[in-house]
Amino acid sequence: MAAGTADGVAERAVPKTDTPITSRVGIFWPTLATFVMAFAVLVARRFDDGDYVGADNDDVMRLVQVRDLLAGQGWFDFTQYRLGLEAGTEMHWSRLVDLPIANLITLFQAIVPGATGEALALALWPALLLLALLSALALSFRSEGPHAVVAVLFLGAMYTVGINRFSPGAIDHHNVQLVLLAAMAGGLLQREPSRAAFAVAGAAGALALSIGAETMPIVAAACLAVAFVWLALGERARPGVEGFTLAFVATLTATFLATVPPGARMVAYCDAYSAGFYLPGVVGAGALFAAAALGRRQELPGRFMMLAGVGALTGAAALAFAPQCFANPLAGLDPMLRELWLEKVTEAQSLMDLARSTPEALISNYLLSLAALALCLYAAWTGNRRRQALTLALLLATALLVASVQVRGAVFGNLFAIFAFVPVVAALRARMHVEPGNWRRALAFCAAVIALTPTSWAIAGHLAFSEETANAADVPSPTARSCQTAEALAPLRGLAPTTVSSVSNLGASILRFTGHRVLSAPYHRNQGGMLTQLHLAMEPPESARAFMQGAGVGILVYCPGDPETRMLARRAPDGLYAAIGEGRVPSYLEPVPSVGDISIFRVR
Repeated sequence: MAAGTADGVAERAVPKTDTPITSRVGIFWPTLATFVMAFAVLVARRFDDGDYVGADNDDVMRLVQVRDLLAGQGWFDFTQYRLGLEAGTEMHWSRLVDLPIANLITLFQAIVPGATGEALALALWPALLLLALLSALALSFRSEGPHAVVAVLFLGAMYTVGINRFSPGAIDHHNVQLVLLAAMAGGLLQREPSRAAFAVAGAAGALALSIGAETMPIVAAACLAVAFVWLALGERARPGVEGFTLAFVATLTATFLATVPPGARMVAYCDAYSAGFYLPGVVGAGALFAAAALGRRQELPGRFMMLAGVGALTGAAALAFAPQCFANPLAGLDPMLRELWLEKVTEAQSLMDLARSTPEALISNYLLSLAALALCLYAAWTGNRRRQALTLALLLATALLVASVQVRGAVFGNLFAIFAFVPVVAALRARMHVEPGNWRRALAFCAAVIALTPTSWAIAGHLAFSEETANAADVPSPTARSCQTAEALAPLRGLAPTTVSSVSNLGASILRFTGHRVLSAPYHRNQGGMLTQLHLAMEPPESARAFMQGAGVGILVYCPGDPETRMLARRAPDGLYAAIGEGRVPSYLEPVPSVGDISIFRVR
């Protein structure tokens, strides 16, 4: 298992002793206790927020999508009809995440109608996923003994409380992906490549891919690791390889039929689960299954040749079915959107972008993954459970590569790093229990748990780079978040339904709290609406009016504290946003009584 990635250090140092409590109760009670403590921290952190939906735009938009599904929108109809230009915007999210949330809302609203039922559902969903993640981590280390189980639970809890993916109201798909990738890694890193463990890994990897295309490189790395296991171990690995490939193909097929519209099953989308991922995945996994089944008597050279054939067949399938997907899915983004929107999105920045703008973020996003990768390579070099060490190293290296292109991939690398650090923490805990009164050993254990978590390094990064590195004008002011509240947007509900012009950060909240449609929200498939909004904001007032008329805009919402508002006003000092900010409101905009700093105008 992954606990072996540092066995050269850990196994010799861990006395073979089990504490009486953990040896009797297994993993259930430690997992439950850890879950309660972690979720209490997450609830406390959101207590003063005043909203039951997560702070991320994607959480809000997911709720809008779920509400539309509950209101009768078709299962295969992913269009957000109230977003963008007249035809709406087709979203690229999976119904596999919408469905359980919709069911929970239906259940709770049958007991407690209205927003209270919805709030309960949105609090329970991330809690269930947090429990699932901790359970997956604990099960992965069950065979390693109670010290390893407690170590992984501590590290897992510290990891989850340091991110917003499992807070109440966090209903975007990233938390589901983290659970599935943890289960995938845990299955691949067991002591023996058994059929059951590898089948769990295959099903989890396929499900993660079908929920979000951003996991494709990591799932592909897992498939490559399985192929290398068969190359190295041959017949000993055959049951595991067969279990992985069969589960992978079965899950890919089931989710493809369940979520991809019948009329689009031969269309390759590069930003969503489609034939572009399904067909090469099935071909590659099927070919690997055939190689393992037919190559039972093959020695290493024969297996290598067969594996080369599997790789060539998989590559040919990818080139035939989705050649365009070898490029960046966002490569076709309009240059104006790339400059004024994408490059301003923190999670979409590359390693080089972060190094220039916020170097402190490099420490929390990359340092632990690099340390874990080095630990895995050292374990492989010394020959301690080389298969598990190299498998984990491949997953970590892939996550780091993804994070170097877009920093949001760092959350996957930090997750995999937990598996590498468990032996170190488990060894320290075992030493602590040998001498319960030795405070130095207890302190070493606690220090290791704290030091091996991203949050600690995030704090260290901010301390190391105390000077302000970002442009203060691009930092959200306190009024930016207040513009997205139900209270601020309440005046809109009294106006006749129309198209609303606002900065992209307000789009999802306007959809949530009102019946209006919006031009802009931060989703790359809505290029037409976002470009229209940017032009509208930067054109001189009279020219902006023509854009409004062309897009059918009936209301303009202006939030002075939003970073995009300030950026557009600086970029176009003669534009509409700059004029409104200076108090020069054009005559065709009629002010509507509003609350707080937000300004609402009816277009005459």
